[in-house]
Amino acid sequence: MPSHPHQWLLAFDQELWRVYALDHHIAGLDTVFLSRYAHLSGARAARQFAADHALVPVDACAE
Repeated sequence: MPSHPHQWLLAFDQELWRVYALDHHIAGLDTVFLSRYAHLSGARAARQFAADHALVPVDACAE
């Protein structure tokens, strides 16, 4: 995990919540899974996770 795992996870969750209305708990992600994205910033990791799993932004669902 990154050198500041709490801050990284907070950034990850904030980005997931802002765009996809979910966080790592709702997505069912554990430390092992999250470590796959640890080389990225928290926000970038969230966007990469979403791209890897074909998540749809909540604003796209309203259209």
